[in-house]
Amino acid sequence: ALLANAAPSLLADIAREQGQLSLLQAGLALAAEGTTSLEELYRVIDVVRLGVTTP
Repeated sequence: ALLANAAPSLLADIAREQGQLSLLQAGLALAAEGTTSLEELYRVIDVVRLGVTTP
């Protein structure tokens, strides 16, 4: 799909099907284990653009 210039949404679907986490999901997991903070995650990821509401 990558070599065929597939749409980004298709590439994201394939990645999810193969178990890849989104940057937000990976960041939330790191925050849950104490490796980073939610504040740092929200600073780095544009959660408003992603449609995520913050506490």
